[in-house]
Amino acid sequence: MNITYIVGSFPKLSETFVLSQITGLIDMGHEVNIIAAHSSGEEIVHDDVEKYRLLEKTQYITQSPSSLSFELNERLLSSLVFTDLIHAHFAAKPTDWALKISRMFDIPFIFTAHAYDIFISPDVNKLREKFDEATRVITISDYNKEYLLDMLGRDLSEKIEVIRCGIDLNKFKYIERKQEDIVKILLVGRFVEKKGIPYAIQAFNEVLNEHQNVELRIVGDGNLKKDIVSLINELNLQDKVVLLGSQPQSSVLKEMERADIFFLPSLTAENGDREGVPVSIMEAQATGLPVVSTPHTGIPEVVIDGKTGFLVPEKDTHAMAEMLKELIKSPESRKEMGKEGRIQIKSSYNHKNEMDRLRDLMSSLLKDKLLSDMPTKQTEIIRQRVKNIGNQLNIRDNEIRQRDDQIRQRDNEIRQRDDQIRQLRTYVEAIQNTIAYKIYKKVVSPVMIFLKKQ
Repeated sequence: MNITYIVGSFPKLSETFVLSQITGLIDMGHEVNIIAAHSSGEEIVHDDVEKYRLLEKTQYITQSPSSLSFELNERLLSSLVFTDLIHAHFAAKPTDWALKISRMFDIPFIFTAHAYDIFISPDVNKLREKFDEATRVITISDYNKEYLLDMLGRDLSEKIEVIRCGIDLNKFKYIERKQEDIVKILLVGRFVEKKGIPYAIQAFNEVLNEHQNVELRIVGDGNLKKDIVSLINELNLQDKVVLLGSQPQSSVLKEMERADIFFLPSLTAENGDREGVPVSIMEAQATGLPVVSTPHTGIPEVVIDGKTGFLVPEKDTHAMAEMLKELIKSPESRKEMGKEGRIQIKSSYNHKNEMDRLRDLMSSLLKDKLLSDMPTKQTEIIRQRVKNIGNQLNIRDNEIRQRDDQIRQRDNEIRQRDDQIRQLRTYVEAIQNTIAYKIYKKVVSPVMIFLKKQ
């Protein structure tokens, strides 16, 4: 299969789920191209971006979908000729682009709905249009599917497929942890409201009333960093809370291997933003860490309360502290919950299994479209796409010519204004050389200035 991925930003450190899907399909032998609005501009990039030479497969478009035709250059257009399927991540602009390109070139598209794209004031009518035109819609949790059906209509039930963001169990191996003098609590998440980091720090501060042999290590960065640093200073926790900044996946893995407890008190932000299912929780459980979190969106589907960790109400710092203390004082509970967490990830969030499901879904959709098993049909479709691309290039050439005409017209207007200015300057110089002007300059003007002062 030849698949084009459409995303908002690439490569992006926090979107490991997109990267793992792309590399997973490449590992299966499929061709993958990437369309993105822009580069994230992040200094730290995952190792797989270079390993798979993904930047060479990436095209950036900056215009809105409504003016997309002008931005489709020859390289991108040529890659679309052989594209079998488009997969957009997030139901916002990436899916707008997927819809536009699908209509332009008759390429089927699917998209994955995650979190902010469906939770923060979505345009229900526009979202329903995307669902209607997509060949299939993927979402990452049962919670999300129910939310979407409640919002858009139960008739979409057969169209929405739950395919989870799986974890590579070969990369995130189970760790037998030794009991150390210091119990390390790890939090991995962007510094945004829905991660609940200030509540984590307050709960940790309460833990210190009973346990001093603990340390909170936080991986991440973001807009709330200044507030988080201020809170740490206000509570005098500089020696107990370690801010590690953004880190590549390899460094996050090392932190998880050294940690004893994973902590992420996710919550619903004031603007309605919510989690999908935090990948960091799945990664932590894969390595055998017990988790303290909240019953927020899809988290209860991965963290089984009382079995793989503890779930406490959002923003309830006292309940968070109590569960942390329970795990701090019981290494055996940490070990047992960690083992159960690994089993949970292996059975329900295994990257290989989820990639197999994604591949099978894509293959079945293409078979339904008669693209996989009918060469004559495929040839006909490719011929039509080439024709459409030719039309798009003609449109682009016409738009360029129109812009050139506009530039030439502006140049003519500028030249005309320059001529007018030169004529005016000549006229002024002629006046200044007259006898009347010289008399005015030497006699009348000084007299008028004198009279004004009187």
